[in-house]
Amino acid sequence: MLSILIPIYNFDITELISELSNQAEQLKIPYEIICIDDKSDEYFSKKNEGLDDNEKVNYTKLTKNIGRSKIRNLLTFTSKYENLLLLDCDIKIDNPNFLSNYVNALKESDVIVGGIEYEPLKNINVSHKLRWIYGKKREAKKAKERTKNPYESFSACNLIIKKKISDKLFFLESISQYGHEDTLYGIELKSHNIKVNHIDNQVLHLGLDNTEEFIRKTELSLENFKSISKLNPEIISLTKIGRYTKLFSATLFLTKPLFKVMRNLSKSVLLRGSTNLLFFDLFKLSFLLTLEEK
Repeated sequence: MLSILIPIYNFDITELISELSNQAEQLKIPYEIICIDDKSDEYFSKKNEGLDDNEKVNYTKLTKNIGRSKIRNLLTFTSKYENLLLLDCDIKIDNPNFLSNYVNALKESDVIVGGIEYEPLKNINVSHKLRWIYGKKREAKKAKERTKNPYESFSACNLIIKKKISDKLFFLESISQYGHEDTLYGIELKSHNIKVNHIDNQVLHLGLDNTEEFIRKTELSLENFKSISKLNPEIISLTKIGRYTKLFSATLFLTKPLFKVMRNLSKSVLLRGSTNLLFFDLFKLSFLLTLEEK
């Protein structure tokens, strides 16, 4: 029995629902697909009209945007089956055995991360190249590599989890802006000694941001990181950016002016079109180290 849970925000998911429905029917098990739209723009709302013409699809549109953590918790609360498949909306499934791979893997684990992959570079708009390179080199990891640090590699964009776990562990709803809600959930799983298994059951990530939007979201994510780390210091040791920040923070009484220069310079270089991840890493580190208290 399977509940497929998809939060929607500004994306056309009609093809995704069609593929999931076809695969679910072939499994010949009870299933439901629950989609909640987090107040998308009217253009995308119209694109997704008719989703619930399929009797197995429960489609709801919210009148107010509630954010990534709250909507995932709402989806979990609404679900009725014992196995929950959480998917982001901006993905494509090109593996005909995607659902059956997960169902088979559930025999060995209660929490399974499938991973993500990216389209060939030739299909990518040049304005999205930095985001593509970051995703391809930092996020698109095989299960063997993700398993080395199973909680650091945790992601809810393509995840199957037992309802008995998600009914007890929730995404932190106090996180109102973009970033690190998945990281915190991974920390919760680790603290409760719940094993996270990684398999190669990737989805294609389609919703790439242009460089300006990617940098803006990165800044929001780092602001979240700093706020979260005060109450959840485990996030520092669990993430690479946390470990590097801790390493350099002791020098800030001397180096903070230098990091401010590096922050502005690296951001400028990226906005002018550089796709060198060294500049991106430098931007993230210097931004976090020079982030002022609000």
